[in-house]
Amino acid sequence: MKRVCVFLFSGTGMTRYVVLKLAAELVGRQAAVDLFEVDTIKSGELVALKDYDAIGIAYPVHSFNAPKIVIDFVKGLPDVRGKDAFVLCTMGEDSPVNSASSDLLIGILRRKGFDVFFEKKFAMPSNFILKDEPGVVREKLERVSAEIPEAASMILGRSFSRAGSGFLIKLLAFAGRVEWIGMRLVRFCSSSECDGCGACAAKCPNRNIFVKAGRAVFKWNCGLCMRCLYMCPKGAIHIRFPVRFFAFEKWYEQDEFRF
Repeated sequence: MKRVCVFLFSGTGMTRYVVLKLAAELVGRQAAVDLFEVDTIKSGELVALKDYDAIGIAYPVHSFNAPKIVIDFVKGLPDVRGKDAFVLCTMGEDSPVNSASSDLLIGILRRKGFDVFFEKKFAMPSNFILKDEPGVVREKLERVSAEIPEAASMILGRSFSRAGSGFLIKLLAFAGRVEWIGMRLVRFCSSSECDGCGACAAKCPNRNIFVKAGRAVFKWNCGLCMRCLYMCPKGAIHIRFPVRFFAFEKWYEQDEFRF
């Protein structure tokens, strides 16, 4: 029996949705699978990587890259020798502009001694600015379900798969890393609907939110994952600066997306 672990980060639930489906498929193929969320653990607290035949890293594409929280986590992983690894990512649109999103991440893994043999991108319902229509949501989820068995087969069979990208796409990914600085300037706010329940503060991966006088208050360490905006039961959280985020009263109804 092969043993696999996946370290995942999911801001709004889309990446977790894919990873859970993949894990179920792997288990159905007689593999043992453990999942760890990178915002709830520290690299030094992980179970021994030697216990696994392969490790996976799963993330949502942020500005043509893996989120900084994922990059920082991978930097903290121990050095290994020839440990098999694979990378999964989710994105709102199946577009070539995201083809270099794993380059930095994979480079770090390889320098640490991981043998990255597989990379797969999954198009999920859009969760930034634009909301997909119900028909598009169904189409994307059906496509993911159709792609999962092949991905599981390739991971267990150690089949090499890695999409290439051109110079301009790599340059775009490099430029996109300015978000790691700029996102600290983004200001979320809570509206009068906020009742101070603290759910957003408890789930913020950057510990950027606290409750004061019955309202959610945001500091200056935002990772722009939008988890707070999506999970607020009152729909009370909005982006205030530098652009107004056009949030919907309700996003998607699938329970699998919710925290």
